[in-house]
This record gives sequence, structure tokens and C-alpha cells, in this order.
Amino acid sequence: MNFTIKDRQSIRSVIFKSISENYFNVEVSGDIFGTIKVYSYMPNTNTIANFFKKFEIIENPWDGEISWLSLEGEFSIVCTCNPSGHVYFKIVLDNDDSDFIITFCIGVDLGELKTISSQANNFFRTVA
Repeated sequence: MNFTIKDRQSIRSVIFKSISENYFNVEVSGDIFGTIKVYSYMPNTNTIANFFKKFEIIENPWDGEISWLSLEGEFSIVCTCNPSGHVYFKIVLDNDDSDFIITFCIGVDLGELKTISSQANNFFRTVA
């Protein structure tokens, strides 16, 4: 089972896949391609599932950032929204072992957040 966020205006996407008890993979594709294995253990209050759960109740544009950083720093995701309701996910893959950093942005509409939250919940609970 995979979980995908697709950009609203381009071929870009980010795919969460190959989940296990301690890891999941993140793949970005479109005009650039990259993948990274993410160590997913976090204290109960700071899981990536909780990051996506925040989007269940958002119905209006907001100020500031909603973000999550993996314990080992190899993956981060930052979400912002403009007053028009355009939502942007900035994804960073940072693999010190192979000396690459990929920064990748995905744009979605505000109305898609509940679906994204639900899909993320289904994906991340597969190991619960």
C-alpha cells in the first residue's frame, strides 16, 4: 500500500511506501527523482501520522508553517498555505551517505487536505 500526494499543476508527486515498524520510504518524482529510507520511530506525540492528522480539521487558510522532521534528519516536510487556499508541501530529502539534498515542492488545494489526511492515516496505521 502506498500513499501519494500529487501536485495540482504538474507531474510532480511524493509517494510514501514500503512501511515497516521502524522505517518507510519517501520517493519524489516528476522533473526530478529521488528516494530515501526514513527512520520513523518518534515519541508518540511527534509522529508523522500526527503531522498529517492536523489536516483533518483545517478548512480555512492559515498563517505560519506546519512541519515535521524525522529523528535522524533525513526527511522533512513543511506545509504552508496562502490566503487563496493554495497549500504547499516543501519536502527535503537529505542523505548524508551519498551527499545529496533534494528540495521538492508540491502544491495542492485546501479542499484536498482532508483526503490527504485520511490517506496518510490509512498508510501509517498499517503497522500499528
